[in-house]
Amino acid sequence: MLKSMCVRDPMKKLTNCSLFLLLAVVLACGCSSSNRTPLDNPSDDDLEIVFPLDSVPLISLAPEQGWTAVLNAFFDEGAEDYVRAAFSFDGEELPVVGMRIRGSRKAGKGQEEDKYSLKLNFDYYGGKRFHKVDKVYLENNKPDPSRMREKLASRLYEEMGVPVARVAFVTVELDGENQGLYSMVQAVDKRFLKDKFGTVDNADDGNLYECAPPGCTLEWNGTTKWDYYFPDCDGNECGLVQITNEDDPDMRNYDDLLHFLDVLNNTSDDDFGAAIQQIFDVDRFLRFLAVAVAISDYESYLGDPSNFFLYHRPDTGKFVYIPWDHNKTYGDEECMGSVELTGGDIDPIGCLGPSRPLLTRILAVPAFRQQYLAYLQTVLDQYLTEQVQGAWITELDILVEDKIPSSAHEFHSQEDYWMSISAEPTLERPLSLLYFVKERRAYLLDRLSNL
Repeated sequence: MLKSMCVRDPMKKLTNCSLFLLLAVVLACGCSSSNRTPLDNPSDDDLEIVFPLDSVPLISLAPEQGWTAVLNAFFDEGAEDYVRAAFSFDGEELPVVGMRIRGSRKAGKGQEEDKYSLKLNFDYYGGKRFHKVDKVYLENNKPDPSRMREKLASRLYEEMGVPVARVAFVTVELDGENQGLYSMVQAVDKRFLKDKFGTVDNADDGNLYECAPPGCTLEWNGTTKWDYYFPDCDGNECGLVQITNEDDPDMRNYDDLLHFLDVLNNTSDDDFGAAIQQIFDVDRFLRFLAVAVAISDYESYLGDPSNFFLYHRPDTGKFVYIPWDHNKTYGDEECMGSVELTGGDIDPIGCLGPSRPLLTRILAVPAFRQQYLAYLQTVLDQYLTEQVQGAWITELDILVEDKIPSSAHEFHSQEDYWMSISAEPTLERPLSLLYFVKERRAYLLDRLSNL
């Protein structure tokens, strides 16, 4: 009924049936925010302003030397350095922020795009933070004609109690020219730690490590930080890069991370289950795995492996896995080695690639594997249904549909948008959202029933 009334014609606006969808969800599934597994810290009013759930703010940026000059430096030199720019957020202004392009480069020169992803650093030039926020990413959503995948994935991770970046929609102007709709993503930094874990017992003061390209297997490579951190990879840091406490000599020696990797890789099978729980938040990692498998999040530790952070909490003494970058979920990215259209299997999980001891060793413990499967069942029962995902998509469509396309800089047409949020079968990636949900859920339920 949902499909026939709302998405039979993908060229029609989904908002035409928004009220039906929302009513259907309430009556059919009884879902509510009470299903949410809370994180450690309550909601933050400042972050609610910066990342609103029910509006699409307008961000205006005016680089001091002009946007054309910034682009020319990028084209000629591949320059992605911060530049000074005036900033406005729905009329609330900061006189100067740091702004830089995040683009593709080839042979040392920047490549031209219709629309550029950006990074903003509010206090880079000594100004004040924006509602206590240091940095945000403005993602151009090039891989995603729905523009919703980052937001949908973030919501599902949060519902399952996984610490994940906040996401909001914004429109962006550069020197007064409309650039179109963006996903604004919270940076994983000190402010993020305070948001997710609070400040009691210095919960936000630990070491945060980013897995920087080309990826981090977490295999045992040696006993020094230089076996995992590489300061110059074609001019950039790579490997496991410490991004908090990096100027504190007592905190920058990687001793905590080396101990974690030693336990992960070198503990005997008999002792591993107890040992890893002493130093790693296994439960939250199992929650992550359940969501990642459900939405085919393979640009993560399950795939490359990349796009994640490890945070060592001072209050618990445990590392926490933090996922990142979800615009290729929900049937956008193929799982190499899998014949299933919607993604890889339940167990073993992951795609063809390097060894991943954090995945394989944890799932080799029977109790951990059973908990992961239970969480996956929860995701399928409560969240990855056509009714629930249809309601989430409808909520987002109400926000953004009239802004697509609002700019000549958009990568995808409005027809592409309507098709991408429908339940219509698609032969090419990305799969339409509701078609993916239907097919992925059916595949995973079948696999669970045959274990």
